[in-house]
Order: sequence, then C-alpha cells, then structure tokens
Amino acid sequence: MNECIVFQHDSVPDRLADLGLTEKTLLEAISIAHGYAARCTENHPRIYPGLVMWAETLKALRDALRPLAWHRQDVGTYERVLNEAGTIGIAVASGTEGVGVAFLTPSNRSPKGRNTFKAVQINCTLDLFPDLPAVEHNHEKPDSETWVLLHYFDAKSGERRVELSRPRHIEKDGRINDWFERIILSSLKFDGDFDETASPDLPDVDFDVERKNL
Repeated sequence: MNECIVFQHDSVPDRLADLGLTEKTLLEAISIAHGYAARCTENHPRIYPGLVMWAETLKALRDALRPLAWHRQDVGTYERVLNEAGTIGIAVASGTEGVGVAFLTPSNRSPKGRNTFKAVQINCTLDLFPDLPAVEHNHEKPDSETWVLLHYFDAKSGERRVELSRPRHIEKDGRINDWFERIILSSLKFDGDFDETASPDLPDVDFDVERKNL
C-alpha cells in the first residue's frame, strides 16, 4: 500500500485550513464530549460513556461548524457533518492506542457497518480519479470524501489523543487498518478518574426495517 501522509505540529494548521477547519474547533468538540462522558458512573451501562463520547462530539462539531455552513447528514445510523459543498464529511469514532502516535497505525475500536465500507470505497475512487465529476444520488449531495475524527483515552496519563484521518482500507471485520492521511492534533489532558476501556461507540449499526404485512 502507498505510504500514509502524516501531518504534525507546524503543518497541522495549514492542512486543516485546506479542509475549512481549525484544530481548536475539533479539540473543543472532543473536550465537551469528554466532560459529559466523565460524569457517567459505574451504574450506567458499560457502553454508555463511549456512546456519549460519539454523540456529544458529533453534536458539538455540528454546532461549531454550522455558522460556516456545514450541516448534519445521516444515512440510517451513519452520522456525519458535511461541508457546504458536500465534498468533505467528518465521522466520529473511538480508536485504538495508535491514535495520535505517528509511528503506529490506529484503527477504530468498534467494528463499522456497510455505510463505512461505502465511505472508504468512495475515498479510494476519489483518490484514483480526482477529476471525475461529483455524482449525486436521489438529489442528495454529491459523493464526498470521508474523514474520521479519532480519539483515544489513555487512562494512565489522563490524556486523550486525537487525530483527523482519511481512511483508505477497511477489513472485513469492520476495522479500518490503512489511511491516506493522518492529521495528528494536540493531546488533551484531563484530571480525575475516568475509565473508557469497556465502552466502545456504537454508530453505523446495520439493520433493515421492513413493514409487516397485516
């Protein structure tokens, strides 16, 4: 596979500006979500903190980017925030310990469904044929490249590592294992006890709903 492009430190602001984003916006969304998740107790369901991280990060991103004409997009349970032109979409996911570490390859902690598979396939098509005209489906926005805002909490250091990365390949088990680009953001440091080891996020669940004939 081709080498992944990794952006760090001084190169991050310019690369994010290319996408119409800032590091502050992305990190504030993660920080807001962490605040909600940290309020969970042992009496909450074990998956709940991860679900809160996913939902509140996405909500905070949508709130912050709305003045810039970004808007929400949901296909079933697959949720993103999309730029005005419909060319860039951002999903949110918890990741493995490689998140935010340039010499490691991160993956998503929870298996993803068919919508993520389709998003990765579109990324590959757009990379191979960048000059192809955008394709609209059922009068919706054209196909867009998908980026994933990955986060990982290191309980030992109290640090949450974050990166915005564009996936290139996803395994049959629903885990992304290769990336076109990784934009490694600053880490966030939090005080207090917080355990996210047993709380994966649960977006992009595949299920079909059919009307029952009476």
